Amino acid sequence: MAADVASLGSGERQFCPECFRSLWANTRCKRRDCPGYAGIYLRDQAERLKANLAAWEGKTCLVTLTAPGADVLPWDESKCPDGRHVCSGKLGCRVHWVVAAGWNATVTKRLGELLKVAREQTRRKHGKARVEVLGYVCEAQQRGVFHPHVVLGYRTAADRAALDTFVGTLRRKRGAYGFGVGRRGSFDPGTPDRFSVGDAARYVSKYLRPDRAKTSFVPLLEAINRMTPRDPKTGRHVHLVRPVYVSTALTRRTGVTMGFLRYRRFAWRKWGAVIAGSALHAAYREHQARRGTASLADQEADAALLARPPTPWVALVAPVGATASAAAQMRLW
Repeated sequence: MAADVASLGSGERQFCPECFRSLWANTRCKRRDCPGYAGIYLRDQAERLKANLAAWEGKTCLVTLTAPGADVLPWDESKCPDGRHVCSGKLGCRVHWVVAAGWNATVTKRLGELLKVAREQTRRKHGKARVEVLGYVCEAQQRGVFHPHVVLGYRTAADRAALDTFVGTLRRKRGAYGFGVGRRGSFDPGTPDRFSVGDAARYVSKYLRPDRAKTSFVPLLEAINRMTPRDPKTGRHVHLVRPVYVSTALTRRTGVTMGFLRYRRFAWRKWGAVIAGSALHAAYREHQARRGTASLADQEADAALLARPPTPWVALVAPVGATASAAAQMRLW
């Protein structure tokens, strides 16, 4: 700890009171596994997921994959309850945390490779017919491993036929990418068009409830961080885990990203007003374009701009408290 403090500048010696990791001066911790920020992170992910899936105009199919059994992920007997029993997460039994963290560390990489294989197989057989991976959420099973729910999208009858090939490939190949291959409960192919887009979004986003941050995937991310090495050049973890994914085709259409949601909260706190979405998106795009390339003069101009709302926004800014519904739309937590 002392070494970490000594390595910081005089104006940077701050630490997050929740996770005890270093911070820049006058900033808050925004690490997704920080107990003080996990609730906000989960809410942002849920809103990003719902907003982007709402932009999909086709039909959906929800597919679920499960981790392998005790032959690959052995139970930690020290966590088991007393007495004779068949180990189950519902009884409080847990996979040994080191084994679980090792499997969880690569789950999204392996899932991405599996989806890529399914996409290629579908393209070869059906040509231009397309099945879109709209997004996925990794649920945290009670036994301590990830449980991915994948939302697939399709439009035409040809796409519907391609969906069968896509899902069939996932079923056949899942064992080769480290997922469960048992006959019962290891794979749910879903029912095409059983869920509307909104229902599918609500179903997968229920695993992102901020009031259940301690039982979400956040503790699993903490375990991964404890046992995975870091790149000595960048300081980042070698394994990048993405427990929530949304198609970039949808985010380009809606503009709702994690960065945009953080910027929206910043605008509310800075100017205390509800700003029209189009103006806020335009301001965020300009902010992104200038990041990392701004000269000293640009930085001084930005500092002056932060003292008041940008001029194009003045006519689009509603006074604080003007309507309760407008303030509620900001989703500020």
